[in-house]
Amino acid sequence: MKKPLLTILFFSLVIHLMAQNNRTNILKISSNGLEYEFALNKHSSFAVDLPIIYLTGTNSSSFTSGGQTIYSSNNETLFGIGIGGQYRYYFETNKNAPRGFYVSPGASALFGNDSQTFSDGTSQKTNFNYFVARGVFGHQWVWGGGFSLDLNLGYAYRHFSYSNSTDNFSGIGASGLGIAGSMGLGWAF
Repeated sequence: MKKPLLTILFFSLVIHLMAQNNRTNILKISSNGLEYEFALNKHSSFAVDLPIIYLTGTNSSSFTSGGQTIYSSNNETLFGIGIGGQYRYYFETNKNAPRGFYVSPGASALFGNDSQTFSDGTSQKTNFNYFVARGVFGHQWVWGGGFSLDLNLGYAYRHFSYSNSTDNFSGIGASGLGIAGSMGLGWAF
């Protein structure tokens, strides 16, 4: 009984928000995942991020053991989901948030698992944590029909770690300062 009621409430809220002409909410798909941004006042907004990662691929390697070269290949799948947030300050006085040039600090955390299946039939799995703190400068366009485009660029500190550091998982890491940026396409309502 709860699921149909929650579904009806959710769609009622969406229809109500879409009926507003000032378009102060944006739902978008970005290179960081799913994002919902809502205006706090004329010059600021807050965005809730749902970062999602899904990567799959095949790796091949070889090593020598006892004078014999051994070839190994594995199929690897990386999957994770998380949550994040970012505050945005919009500079332009002739436009209301969320449109125009902005500066935005933000942070997100992503949790998931990495599984590997080797050519000999064995497999292993581990969990990972990925944390990001970022500061970006960007611009968001919102056109009359509600379509939105968001582009930003800046810096981020990233920390990626595995819950166990066996030889197969210890070589992967992405901790440190680097360039951050994203592109998002969405619908303003």
